[in-house]
Amino acid sequence: MVGLLTAVGTVVAATWAVGGLLDASSPNRSEAAWKGAAYAEPIRYDVRDGVLHEQESGAAADRELADAWSQWTTIMGERAIEVRSVSVSDDSNESTMASVARDSDDPRIWDAELNMAWATDSDELRRTMVHEYGHIYSLSADDVAVVQGACPTFEFSEGCLAERSILGRFLARFWADDQTGAEAEAATEEDATRKYESEGGADAFVSEYAATNGAEDFAETFATFVLSGPASDVPDGSVVAAKLAFLGNDPATAAERTRIRRELGLD
Repeated sequence: MVGLLTAVGTVVAATWAVGGLLDASSPNRSEAAWKGAAYAEPIRYDVRDGVLHEQESGAAADRELADAWSQWTTIMGERAIEVRSVSVSDDSNESTMASVARDSDDPRIWDAELNMAWATDSDELRRTMVHEYGHIYSLSADDVAVVQGACPTFEFSEGCLAERSILGRFLARFWADDQTGAEAEAATEEDATRKYESEGGADAFVSEYAATNGAEDFAETFATFVLSGPASDVPDGSVVAAKLAFLGNDPATAAERTRIRRELGLD
């Protein structure tokens, strides 16, 4: 599972797509189905064609959750149909705001998790969701697969990266000297901090979390690229500048930035 340790906030806009689940009255978060889910099992919603559907328990999405999910589907665009479920919790003791995990049997299907406890900052919400989409975008069924024998490129729990994939090319350029670190999905926060500090800090990574492993570096860099772009306030000649330029020079990734920014009303 890949995720982002961050905060989340209210949604900026989007078209609600929660057929039959959205209460037209003003939201009362104290009565929301997922409120108070701390220390309990998260409430799992089925997702069909990007739309949340009520579970047998009768749990329905209130306006706040509907807004959050609407923004996420806006960011994912056509690929929102790849998400099968979202598990919603409200646990302030859990620092992970959101995560996505690919199905082990069907590489075209993803499950998501969303912690509404951190629904306080709209900028962090947007960045987190773009980060999580970065995982879906870079670990597609076409770009990573289970192989027999040794993986000739980089290997994650989802499988072996195709050499031509955007993540495979990103890692070949920026993680070639640390393939073990690139693939280190079990890396700790302390591991990430050490790597961040030893390799140049903000000149090398857009955040400390980006130093966790190659997939997180890509997702964090992708979020910065989408929301700030190649002209971000980063030192000329730095590794971060090179990473942002790399994404900007890839036609498909540049097109995704244009689409997301247009649909979020950022341009």
